[in-house]
Amino acid sequence: MAEFLVFTIISTMKILLFNTKPSTDFEVHRNWKAITNTLEVKKWYFDETSEWTLDYPPLFAYFEYLLGYISKYFDSGITELNNLNYQSTNCLYFMRATVLFGDVFLFISLLHLINSMKIKNKTAIYLLIIAIQGFGGLIIIDNIHFQYNTYLFSLMILSISFVLRDQLLFGAIFYVLLLNMKHLFIYLAPAYFAFYLKYLVFKDKQLNLFAFLKLAFTIVFVFVCSFLPFLYEIYKDYQNNEIIKGSSDLTDNKSTKKLNLQILIQILSRLFPFKRGLLHSYWAPNFWAIYSFIDKISLKIFKNYLGELGDAKNNSSQGLVQEVKFDVLPNTEIFHVLIIIFVLLILLILSILFIYRYKEKLQDRNNDFLKFLLISSLIFFNYGFHVHEKAFLTISIISTIFYFYKFYTEEGDSSKLNFNYDITNLLFVLTSVVGILSQAPLILNVTDYIIKLFLILLSIAITLMTISITNNTYNKETKGYYILKFLIFGVIVLDFIYVIQSNFNLSEVEIAGVNDNNILLLINYYNKAIRFLYIYKFLPIMLISVVNAFLTQVVFALALFT
Repeated sequence: MAEFLVFTIISTMKILLFNTKPSTDFEVHRNWKAITNTLEVKKWYFDETSEWTLDYPPLFAYFEYLLGYISKYFDSGITELNNLNYQSTNCLYFMRATVLFGDVFLFISLLHLINSMKIKNKTAIYLLIIAIQGFGGLIIIDNIHFQYNTYLFSLMILSISFVLRDQLLFGAIFYVLLLNMKHLFIYLAPAYFAFYLKYLVFKDKQLNLFAFLKLAFTIVFVFVCSFLPFLYEIYKDYQNNEIIKGSSDLTDNKSTKKLNLQILIQILSRLFPFKRGLLHSYWAPNFWAIYSFIDKISLKIFKNYLGELGDAKNNSSQGLVQEVKFDVLPNTEIFHVLIIIFVLLILLILSILFIYRYKEKLQDRNNDFLKFLLISSLIFFNYGFHVHEKAFLTISIISTIFYFYKFYTEEGDSSKLNFNYDITNLLFVLTSVVGILSQAPLILNVTDYIIKLFLILLSIAITLMTISITNNTYNKETKGYYILKFLIFGVIVLDFIYVIQSNFNLSEVEIAGVNDNNILLLINYYNKAIRFLYIYKFLPIMLISVVNAFLTQVVFALALFT
């Protein structure tokens, strides 16, 4: 089967990345394997042996436990709790292999999706597999940086796939499983909620009480199963009158029985750490990156008129995870962010329920569903609190599915569909471009730079090749195309400068003994550039975020009008 050949080629390419330098996320996941294989369940979310505490939902913790249990047969050091920053050759290869194995699940989910979309065009099938399984942004994050997103996206794609088949209950099951693997996929929840309310609970514009109860029971059942070991610990504490005080302190209280929910409270506090601040250490390309950049520029422009405010407080670009204070623009707290997101989501839900007409045809309904997922995820990403750049991968993959569904679904001639080709093409291009460029600064190792650059260029080339093969309406000679090329080139240059800054201690050249005026001039320019890079050492990565953030605003607008 040719599809399997494509999968094999992509997986083989990923095997070649085993020796690339992983990020601190490698130690994060090693430590989680150690926590789950060393401590009792009730202590998992209390442990602070390492700074990399467990902060994913229970289902992911069980996943780490399983991998950790298997790892004992390859390297027992992986699951030793106090073995901080452990990285033997066996450890590296085992951990890399666990990521690679996720490609099997991703490939299976893509085959299921292709079947659900009823794609018969062989070229389109190959392109879809390459566009998602071979997406450079995903490869950078999982196979170099180190994460397990292929497993998560497999669940997301299966959920979407079942919805496209009109098997909504199975779609809900896989989505709830996804939430219990990584809670940040709550980005998609408003779209699921409104869509299911419209097309399941009020199917054919009539209340279907049995369908609602079945859906509610299914969701609750999956959540209860996910939290069952922790609920059992709460039950045992209740029976034994034990109250958990911390990671290891258990105190008896024999006088009264109390239902102690501290375990659940601790889990929630780990999943939603609002004290981390508005912006991540490396700005995600969203609205707040632009907001912070404007604040910094405003301080430079109006510094002489600000008096005491002239001492910069905006620490958002210093590579630190902390609360952000702005100098000129109003400070933004979690309360403000929640209001913005709440208002936008209410508008989205009301639009889905009352403005978008009820679609009888499954193809039209599915187009709406994919669009709703895209808009919902963009709202959370663009205005969310402490958003990571990795979250944009979700948008990129949904946009890819949206694009292929619009152009290649068997149900009807795509030329007769009522949509704007130019907007759809541009949406697909921009989400792919931002998805890969926003991950670039995460890879700073000089020896991995060429690999990263190759993945960036390859991903962009595949995206452009896809739209060229799909249709002939995309005009590469437009001004927008040249602007995009300029921005891509600019980000690549900035990323190169950032890599140089991060790996080399650049110093000024001495000019004593040099008599040639031309050489003196060149040295003078060089020294000025070095001083500039030293003073503004965070400028390249800041500009990368801002450029991508600008493109994200364009993506948001296109998603609303596609």
